[in-house]
Amino acid sequence: MLNYLKLEYQKFGKNTVVTMLLFMYMAFLPALIFLGKTVPTIPGLMASNNLFFEFPTVWQWMGYSGNWLVFFCLGYVAVHIITSEVSNKTFRQSIINGQSRTEFFVGKCVALLALCVGATMYYAIVTSLIGLIATEAPDLQMILDGGPYILRFFIMCLGYLSFAMLIGLVIRSSGIAILLYWSYVLFIEPFIRWVVHREIALDESILYYPMNIVEDLLPMPFFEFASAIPSEVNFDFLIDPNLAIGLTLALTAIFVSLAYWNMLAKDM
Repeated sequence: MLNYLKLEYQKFGKNTVVTMLLFMYMAFLPALIFLGKTVPTIPGLMASNNLFFEFPTVWQWMGYSGNWLVFFCLGYVAVHIITSEVSNKTFRQSIINGQSRTEFFVGKCVALLALCVGATMYYAIVTSLIGLIATEAPDLQMILDGGPYILRFFIMCLGYLSFAMLIGLVIRSSGIAILLYWSYVLFIEPFIRWVVHREIALDESILYYPMNIVEDLLPMPFFEFASAIPSEVNFDFLIDPNLAIGLTLALTAIFVSLAYWNMLAKDM
């Protein structure tokens, strides 16, 4: 595994695009949370802006910020390290030099797994620091209570990056691949959900679209608050977190399998 990581670092460790996107993730993750200071309080839902920064709710808000950043920044990285290998012909050269397609694929999976681990560790550290600073009389247990959110963050990273890898291997053109990746999550899937469910808007099946499942691992916390408010809507706004974990892991396995099959089936 270390050899795979070393090889991928040699390829992309000094890549300008990758470096810029990783810097954006690291800079914006702690910065975005402070936009909470500008949010007005909402009676019945939010007593004060402190919930953005204090334990335990800081885990939710930082996770939601990270949800967007992983999708935009790290998903772009996943697409880039695949498509650039094709456009620069290093994929072909690696095979000519004796590396099998399976070894090439495993190297990419190991690199993306390391990216997920690094992003999750950064989320855990930054969130813990903000919570410790902002919370009155914090203790170790408040940090440990973030364990479920840290797990959900890691699995969310797996979901986004495995989907991005699949798009990159199928499309192979960097610009088109990243446009399709972003467009599917932001526009195509929501549009499909609207078309299919506009006549059955209260049907729970609207929740079970691939990227919506991944998003519901760490959604907008207000949705969780709203789900607890009695109403005539006969289903929750969000998928149960434990179910979302299981479904995202299943989707990740499907995306990785499809990506591997596609790589074996296509010419170099």
